[in-house]
Amino acid sequence: MKNSRYYIFLFFIISFFDISCSAHDDEIDAIIDEADTVWVPQVIYDTIYKDSLVHDTIIKDSLVHDTVYIDSLIHDTIIVDNIVNDTIIIDRVIHDTIIIEHGLDKIRVAQWNLGHFALGKSYDTKISQDRFTEMQRKWTETISNIDADVFCCCEYNTNFVNSGNNHDAVTAREALFPQYQFAYIGSKPYATSYMQTAIFSRLPIKNIKQHVYRHTVQSGRYFQYGDLSMNGKTVKVVATHLDFNQGANGAAYRKDQINELMDFFSSDPFVIICADWNGVLTSYGIIEESGYTIANRDVNTYPSGSSPQWPLDNIICKGFDISAVRFVNDASLTDHAAIYAEFTIIDESKITK
Repeated sequence: MKNSRYYIFLFFIISFFDISCSAHDDEIDAIIDEADTVWVPQVIYDTIYKDSLVHDTIIKDSLVHDTVYIDSLIHDTIIVDNIVNDTIIIDRVIHDTIIIEHGLDKIRVAQWNLGHFALGKSYDTKISQDRFTEMQRKWTETISNIDADVFCCCEYNTNFVNSGNNHDAVTAREALFPQYQFAYIGSKPYATSYMQTAIFSRLPIKNIKQHVYRHTVQSGRYFQYGDLSMNGKTVKVVATHLDFNQGANGAAYRKDQINELMDFFSSDPFVIICADWNGVLTSYGIIEESGYTIANRDVNTYPSGSSPQWPLDNIICKGFDISAVRFVNDASLTDHAAIYAEFTIIDESKITK
């Protein structure tokens, strides 16, 4: 614990029903007592059933998930420096998530153009109900293997499978990203637009907003951004999809969109921007001049498959060291490769102004 101790307080709010939870109290207290003596506090995953402790695993470098199954309203809140999110559901499941900020200095971030689950050939999903099980398995296995703390998507489609005569629609949120408690799904400017972003996160991202670019070929293109807390620092997480070469203005507007991004976050010391940039980032000198590091300098990501030609998919950052940059290239899923990497926050005093 680096010679310091973190005090964990357990609060129970028991309302609506008269329930005795002494056994439950003892079980949670035992977990906390053990964690406080042997564990550098960063993550706990606890799943507890009434009258029986089923699963208690201490894992480092992520989050705290407490899931309690009880027959009435019980609100268990463990406070470690900062309560992040508490959700109460009566008569069903209570899910408390607590982020321990101290020591959280590295996260894994992914960027993927999902091609609307239509291989990038349409603005709407082409996954049929009879292929749902097969395609859900392929997608979820890949997303699980990437194992990102923050997963940014562009060309997102709200539905993974559209509704039909004999079945309801299945959302991409429930089919592919249920393991991410926090979901921030951007708008679609119009029905036939290729522009929809989504950010899925194991960590809460606050103050989520959308900002429409001042110049766009396709109307309504935007960047989505919010605040992620790491080691007491505010990190701007950004997801976007820049214009491509439509007519004479595509390249010019894309350059202007990059300039707008650089200006918009110029005063923020910690920024991570994920995008399908529709261009070769090393050709835009302003990015590195603005203090950003480019994760992908030479790996072609589009089109996916055996012969990608352009490195369109990339993550840039400032205030971080980048390591372990990896790619997933699967043309059966989408027409873009995914990129993901580890981002370690730099001590602010060491950042070159």
